Amino acid sequence: MRVLLTDQFSELGGAQRGLLEAAEGFAARDWELHAVIPEGPLVEGLRRFCSSISIIPCGPYQSFRKTARDVLRFAVQFQKQSATMSDVIRRNSVDVLYVNGPRVLPAAAWARSGRPIIFHSHSIVTQPRAAQFAGLVLRWSGTHVLASSKFVSSWLAPFVPPDHIDVIYNGIRDLARTPQARGRHTRIGVLGRIAPEKGQLTFVRAARIAADADPSLQFVIAGAPVFAGKDYLNQVQNEAGPHVRFTGWTDNIGEFFDQIDLLVVPSEGVDANPRVIPEAYAAGIPVLAFDSGGVSELIDHNQTGLLVQERSSRSLAAAMLEAVRHPVALNRMALHGHQRWRERYTLPRFQSEVCEALERVVAVRAPIHKARVSANA
Repeated sequence: MRVLLTDQFSELGGAQRGLLEAAEGFAARDWELHAVIPEGPLVEGLRRFCSSISIIPCGPYQSFRKTARDVLRFAVQFQKQSATMSDVIRRNSVDVLYVNGPRVLPAAAWARSGRPIIFHSHSIVTQPRAAQFAGLVLRWSGTHVLASSKFVSSWLAPFVPPDHIDVIYNGIRDLARTPQARGRHTRIGVLGRIAPEKGQLTFVRAARIAADADPSLQFVIAGAPVFAGKDYLNQVQNEAGPHVRFTGWTDNIGEFFDQIDLLVVPSEGVDANPRVIPEAYAAGIPVLAFDSGGVSELIDHNQTGLLVQERSSRSLAAAMLEAVRHPVALNRMALHGHQRWRERYTLPRFQSEVCEALERVVAVRAPIHKARVSANA
């Protein structure tokens, strides 16, 4: 099979790591891969899997309300994106397009020449006009969707038939770690992209409250801004007290998990499926998280982790203080979480489900594509 991979970003966020893992699975089946993506780190990551990589412009755009300049930039870039994709599709006889971001979806739909499209939706589109536009493109093109959680699939439901949506949760590589019983859980950490929806500001405010109540607690934030500037990071650092340590971005998540006893996920309501939760499961680390977005799909409260209902710094501080008072319960949750990772969130399972979805879509749509080719011959 020949697959065209495309993404709106090239910085390595969670969705782009998912793309690399999917490409690894495609390559393991000896599929021929071609990529059309912006310049950046993702290019280097895909080189070992792809026969060709073509560079396209995409953005930058305002994160929230789009300006007239954004609209003009999109129109100009759409032409370049669709022309590049069309050329790659034609020259390499591509069978299917794997689209990893909504901003490149219109160009892919325009350039596909009858080929089927798989749109991997890792998050919800929060801007109403952008969501409506993406939805109309999905409906018009008959695109099949892979949603990273049921929460993500909810915004797609008005535009995509249920039999065109597969929910496929993230897969996590084996970290070669097992849960270790701890007598105390004093090292508490947050890992991931630093952004308002990830809740680091709430975390440092909660850490200040918790540290006042229990000075033995230590806090760490690992991560860096991705896709945005450093204004939010500066705000988080300004409000963090001496009890919070910042370690920057790390590609070695196993090493990070060796430094903590409890992972906190203080995400806001739009966080679709934080991959850091199954990563903690794989590392044998207990998890405490706000019950927001798709988080509750990953955590069974009091079984594989703890869910905090009210999204506030005071509620988070109280939950952390209560959790560390019960090390036996946290150790039990770490064991259950590790087992849950083995059952549901391994990388081979993710790769197999994504590959099978592509094979099904191509098998269904291939006769249509061949008929169009014959008609044009």
